Amino acid sequence: MEKYKNYKIYWSAVAFLAVSLAGPVVAQDTDLGETMIQLAYSLDTFYFLMSGALVMWMAAGFTMLESGLVRAKNTVEILTKNVALYSIACIMYMIVGYNIMYGDGVNGLIPGLSFFLGADNTVDEVLKSGGDTYYSNMSDFFFQVVFFATAMSIVSGAVAERMKLWSFLLFAVVMTGLLAVAFTNPEGSIVAQLIGIVSIFSWCFATSFIVWLIIKVVMGIRVTEEEELEGVDVAECGLAAYPEFTKD
Repeated sequence: MEKYKNYKIYWSAVAFLAVSLAGPVVAQDTDLGETMIQLAYSLDTFYFLMSGALVMWMAAGFTMLESGLVRAKNTVEILTKNVALYSIACIMYMIVGYNIMYGDGVNGLIPGLSFFLGADNTVDEVLKSGGDTYYSNMSDFFFQVVFFATAMSIVSGAVAERMKLWSFLLFAVVMTGLLAVAFTNPEGSIVAQLIGIVSIFSWCFATSFIVWLIIKVVMGIRVTEEEELEGVDVAECGLAAYPEFTKD
């Protein structure tokens, strides 16, 4: 019995020594793993923000391109459209568009509906994910919203000099808020891709058609022929872009 007691004490001492020596190593590995997770999270978030900033400047490029391609008497309206649509896109995508794209939908074809952005990831959530959560949700929002605003800039150029300002801005509200379609395709099959293309086209076409029809009935879409000849700067915005170069 005494011999068994001595063995027990001996192995207990060995186990204690092993744990004492291995403890710092395990702790060091844990700290290193957490550091790598935080570093990856920071870098991916930075890439989102940096790439979003580059895309954001595309809006300035589109604005200058449109202003240079239209007649001088339509410059103010083009500038107003591009600044306003960016503001509208950010607000509407924040309120509902982002959640339609990323929210929990009814199924892979029908998106869910919720409003405003939730809280961003906490440090504990990022560490507990083991690296599965690798970027900030807010940085992703910024990255996505600049693409939506830039897409709306394309519409601005397509209807330049011809469309009423308020009709355009009203459509911008719908496009940037409700046309943010997400399609789930975890398998990556060609059939699922084709279904996604048809679904997105159908949703966008039907929604756009209804919105344009309502706008046309309520307030009209196109400016009059006289306003188009005079220039929409004065008719829609009430001022000229280059008054010092115009003649009475």
